Order: sequence, then C-alpha cells, then structure tokens
Amino acid sequence: DSALFLKLFDIRESDRKPLKLIAKEVDLFNSVKESFDKIRDNYKGKDLVDLLFEFQAWMIQQIEVIKKNFCTELDFDFMGVDADLQAGYCALLTNQLRTVIYGIRIETEKYAVSGHGVVDARQCPHCKEVWIKIAGCEGGTTCGNRLDTSL
Repeated sequence: DSALFLKLFDIRESDRKPLKLIAKEVDLFNSVKESFDKIRDNYKGKDLVDLLFEFQAWMIQQIEVIKKNFCTELDFDFMGVDADLQAGYCALLTNQLRTVIYGIRIETEKYAVSGHGVVDARQCPHCKEVWIKIAGCEGGTTCGNRLDTSL
C-alpha cells in the first residue's frame, strides 16, 4: 500500500507536491465524469450519441487546460536537471486523466463511421484492456493471463 511504499522509498516533500496535486486533479476529473454518467441516462438515441461525442471532446480539451494549470502551479519550466522529472509528472497526470474517459472513447467508437480504422474493438474479460482486432489478426490478449495452450 502507499504508506509502506513511502516508508521504503525516501521521497522528498518537494517531490510529493506534484503527486498530491495529480491525485486532486484526477479526483476532480473523475467527479465530472461521474456527474456525466448520472445525467446521460436522460438521453436516448441520436441525442445520446451527440452528447457522448461532445462530452468526450470537451473532456479532452479540459485535459490540456488542467495540464497547463498544473505546470503553472508547480513552476515547471522543463529545463535543467529536473526537466525529465517534470515531463514525467505531466505524463503521469495526462495518462491518469485519459484513463478516466477511456470508456467514453470506446463507447464513441461504436458509433464512429466505419472506415476510420476500427475494425473490431474488444475488451479482455480478465483485465478489461480494450484492444483492436485488425483484419487477419487472430492473436490473443497480452493482459498477463495465460492462454490455454494445452488444447
């Protein structure tokens, strides 16, 4: 758990501030998504599809706004010895925010016009990772669950 991690690895307080801010931003972003999930039940058909695409576009824009505010609040300049660390924090924030809306992205793929490169989106029943089956590809998932090779 996180308390044990912090005991084992000495993380300076200055390094904890970005992590705390990331957690706060992700929680806020997640609450917006949860509010959307409650509201969307009021829409059906084409209105629901439009709502999904508009919400997805707006949330993607919000990721950029959040990222910019995050970097400003922490005075990131992406220069010097901490440049890699700062880029890593931004990547962590971005990835966690994108994870929140990943389900919306997959849902909108169902409504996307064919010919956009999505042939068959599938979700692994074990790890819930979504992967795309490309024409002719019959490979298994790479979620860590072993495929039964005894057959």
